[in-house]
Amino acid sequence: MPIGGRSPVNEGTFDGLCGRKYHYHASDIFCYVSYETHFQEHLVRVAHVPAHNAAYYVGWVRQAYECAHRPPDEPLPPELEQQALAKLQQQCEDWQVRQARHALRLYRYFLSSQQAEQDPLPASGNPAAWRDVAETVRRVMRLQHKSLHTEKSYLGWLDRFEVFTRAKPPLEVTNDDMTRFLSSLAVQGRVSVATQKQALNALVFVFRHGLERASP
Repeated sequence: MPIGGRSPVNEGTFDGLCGRKYHYHASDIFCYVSYETHFQEHLVRVAHVPAHNAAYYVGWVRQAYECAHRPPDEPLPPELEQQALAKLQQQCEDWQVRQARHALRLYRYFLSSQQAEQDPLPASGNPAAWRDVAETVRRVMRLQHKSLHTEKSYLGWLDRFEVFTRAKPPLEVTNDDMTRFLSSLAVQGRVSVATQKQALNALVFVFRHGLERASP
């Protein structure tokens, strides 16, 4: 029986994505116990997943990584994640697949937040360069006759993105920074879908016109 139930379970067996049977325990789901422990804490403390469901979320991630033969400290490539979810659709109910997809999204954010904590802070920010980006965005928006409300909103999201990247030089900002920022809004900020969409639209515009590069 695939994991993902709604009642607390400390251990059991389940059919893995690769047709293998796994025995799992709440304290021994990943090869690296530290990752399992930290992720489970992250689920409850940061992502606000109910404690009795956290083990199931960890289990979905573990199954996907077992199938992909990837260590738990590396992000799962999107194509392998989609393969795992496609297999789940063949043997699980829709709500379980949605839960698994959510678990994998939360795990991507967890890994990125762990990496951010390990990355050294930049020696100094580059506020002048960010001001140039803001002025470029403002100029393009006015040429396109965007409303003043939209202009203020987009520039506000640009300010928040600058703070999130710890003011790293704009030329060093990557698509991963954008993805991490949007994930943080959903996971930590718990903002609405409409707000997430507004932030995405703003950053796509910034990447395209302020940074002059393609966005995800």
